[in-house]
Amino acid sequence: MSHRKLTDEQEAVLVAEYQGGLTFPKLAAKYAVSFTVVDAALRRAGVKARPAGPPQRLFNGPDGDAVVAAYISGRSQASIAKEFHASHPVISRVLRERHVAARGRLRNRDGHGHWNGGRTVTPAGYVLVSMLTTHPFAAQMRNRMGYCQEHRLVMAQSLGRALMASETVHHINGDRGDNRIENLQLRQGRHGKGEVYICRDCGSHNVHPAPLAED
Repeated sequence: MSHRKLTDEQEAVLVAEYQGGLTFPKLAAKYAVSFTVVDAALRRAGVKARPAGPPQRLFNGPDGDAVVAAYISGRSQASIAKEFHASHPVISRVLRERHVAARGRLRNRDGHGHWNGGRTVTPAGYVLVSMLTTHPFAAQMRNRMGYCQEHRLVMAQSLGRALMASETVHHINGDRGDNRIENLQLRQGRHGKGEVYICRDCGSHNVHPAPLAED
């Protein structure tokens, strides 16, 4: 391409055509000039060049949640990118910004790095579930990777409120994967392995703290 100069009239038309949607390559070919000449004409007119390549969608709000939901359901980033008319890197960026870990960083119960409906199991045996930013407990219970421990979420939903950081949830039968509400106990602070607090008189698990009587 030539680096010849354009007349003022040609530059004015070129700028108008660029603002109308023509790209650098099409303008350079039409006027038989280099990209540098096109860029210089735009600069003189005070027009900022568009970023190279297709515009990137921001995926804020519901669109971003839909991308996350599709990924944790087991779909690939490539298929999601095709559905939303975006590039693979854009989908990866959306997942990173929403703290969703790529598959393979956590093991499920069988030791594979694949999701099962948005659930996975850590090597310690705790079930993690993906929590969207729109969940009412997300601000208090969603970790930086976008997950919440399932047993804590089950207890929170049973109580109708988010759990405080000082509260712990104990598995009565010792199975960390058994997150039925009847197998869970809400406690304050840390609790040791193999311990279950019950009433010495009746054996009930329905116990709660009470103030000590004054002497």
